[in-house]
Amino acid sequence: MKTKILALILACVMTALCLAACSDKKSSEDTGTVSTTANESGEFAEINEYVASLANDYPFSGDTFAVIGKDSDHCQDEEVTGNLENDALYNRMREIEETFGITYSYKGINGENRDDGAPSMGVYEDVQTDVMSGLGAYDLIHSNIMVGGKEMLASNLLQPVEGFSALDFAQSWWINDIEGQFGIGGHLYYLTGKIVTGHYEDPACILFNKQIAENYNVPDLYEIVDAGEWTFDKMIEVSQAVPANADVYRLIMGNYESGIGLYFGAGFSLCEVDEEGNITLPSSLTNDKVDFIDKVAAAIDDQNAYYVSMRNPEPSEDVKFEEGASLFTTVGMGAVSSLREEEIEFGVLPTPKRNAEQKNYISYSQAMSVCSYTISKVAKNPEGSAAIAEAMAALSEKYLEPAYYDKALKGRGTYDMESREMLDLIYSTKKVDYAATYQWGNVWELIDDAITGMNDNYVSGYASSSRLAANRIKQLISRIEQDNK
Repeated sequence: MKTKILALILACVMTALCLAACSDKKSSEDTGTVSTTANESGEFAEINEYVASLANDYPFSGDTFAVIGKDSDHCQDEEVTGNLENDALYNRMREIEETFGITYSYKGINGENRDDGAPSMGVYEDVQTDVMSGLGAYDLIHSNIMVGGKEMLASNLLQPVEGFSALDFAQSWWINDIEGQFGIGGHLYYLTGKIVTGHYEDPACILFNKQIAENYNVPDLYEIVDAGEWTFDKMIEVSQAVPANADVYRLIMGNYESGIGLYFGAGFSLCEVDEEGNITLPSSLTNDKVDFIDKVAAAIDDQNAYYVSMRNPEPSEDVKFEEGASLFTTVGMGAVSSLREEEIEFGVLPTPKRNAEQKNYISYSQAMSVCSYTISKVAKNPEGSAAIAEAMAALSEKYLEPAYYDKALKGRGTYDMESREMLDLIYSTKKVDYAATYQWGNVWELIDDAITGMNDNYVSGYASSSRLAANRIKQLISRIEQDNK
């Protein structure tokens, strides 16, 4: 089986990386992990040279490079502690400082995220004050797009980045097709991908309980994915190995965006973007979309076999995937690391396709978690800011990616190397959508509710929601065009 062969190869590579890391990083007996560090030989030589060339082309002279953003995107301790995430962010910052000859200063805003439905606007408010004063205090801005990011764009606080020569969007550290996915009004404002910690947390995926799969003779799921046959129908088919009245469920759909994740995985989207970057939202749902929504809702309707927490007003405390309650569950990658700390042995799979003819697996990036870096319209050295962003993104392949893969794959002292290949699939096919990120007309919630069987009148509801969304799109595009005249 090619997956198992690849797993052995990857295991050797992972072991080599860990041994290299141990030479200049201290381990933590409390966590049982080893902090990721720079590998100056072979593997990261090209990245090292690339970052050095950026520093040569865009020189700084001992300047302070000021960044404002979410606390979670900066090291909690400005030293090596043995914590994987902290050390990855710290090492990236230190290499930026040493290579560019700058002092990296980060102003962290606590809670720049959605909190009980009420978003904190700390980043947006600070940047707004800075732009109005004309000071240009911040060289880069990190924010949650659904919260501060969209407000900064709507308030004309940001400048487009597509024209900066330091940025190479063909590089693997940027999200796939960043200009197509994030371009708006013919411009690009958001820099996202491996540069942000949210990149490793926002995509949707499927987890399966390895013991339950073995107990019920479920076929090799990794082989099904490798063969391109991991579809929604296949997931339902293999789940039926678990009887409807068994002690465990076939599937738990427990998080807020489970339904919309399946919708995007099937190759659908809310917005449509043409080659010129014009965004539209169809006024009605096509028959294939309606057919798929209805099929999913019907398939998971049996509440003895499929548990959908959003449709159960009083979810049972016993219905938890991490406690062995189901074969499958829908989840965001942000939950995977914490689940590795549980006793359960599980594997990670991409969201299933609509059919085998669909070319790629697609991983919906959960709207509430999508983050980016941006550049203020009054930044003092925007080309330099772009160069630092490019360097940070490149160094994220060296520091952040190994650290987050380590957390997502390591459980009970061993690595789930077969899931390693699945993570590559998930991260390389991430899909975002402005209608979800901007909550235009709440069409994303409507689709999510329809798929999970909570809204039978979604077709007519979509028509009115899409009209509202279309007006919102028109207003934003008009504003962007006016700002860039």
